[in-house]
Amino acid sequence: ATGSWTSTVKLWSVPECREVARLRGHTDRITGLAWHPHATTGSLSPRGPCLVSAGCDAVAKLWPLEGGEPIGELRGHAARLGRVAYHPSGRFVATASFDTTWRLWDVETTRELLLQEGHTRPLYAVAAHPDGSLVATAGLDALVRLWDVRSGKCVLALEGPWSSWARMCW
Repeated sequence: ATGSWTSTVKLWSVPECREVARLRGHTDRITGLAWHPHATTGSLSPRGPCLVSAGCDAVAKLWPLEGGEPIGELRGHAARLGRVAYHPSGRFVATASFDTTWRLWDVETTRELLLQEGHTRPLYAVAAHPDGSLVATAGLDALVRLWDVRSGKCVLALEGPWSSWARMCW
C-alpha cells in the first residue's frame, strides 16, 4: 500500500508491482498507513478492516482488503494526523496528531478509548510495543514518550534531538 499527496491510497500486488485498487476517501494528503497485524495470515474477513490510513484532513480511515469504500472513520483530532499504528491485537488503532495529542481507538466501534496529552509540539509518530502494553510517541518537541496503555500514563520521557526517531519502529 502507498499513500500520496493526491489523497489516494493505492494497493499493489507483490511481486508484480501491479496496481490492484485505488482507495479514495480522504480530502487531503495521506500521512501514514498501517496494516492490520493479521492481514497476511488469511484469518481476516476480506470485508473487515485490514488497512488504516491517516491524512492531513485529521481523519483516519479503515479499509477492507478488497478495496472500495472505507468501512470506518476515526474522527476527533483538531489537526492533521502524523502517523497511525495498529495495536498488536488488531482490536485498536493509535493516531498521532499535530494537535499535540495521540488517541487510541476501538476498531470495531470506531470509538475513542484514550485521549493522551503530554507533548508541547505536534506529534509525528506513534508505535505499539509487540506485547501491546506500551505505546511510544515522538513529537516535534524533541521528546519520545512511552505510555502504559493500561493506565494511560506516561511512564518514561526521553529528551534529545530525536529527529531521527520521528519515524521510529520497534
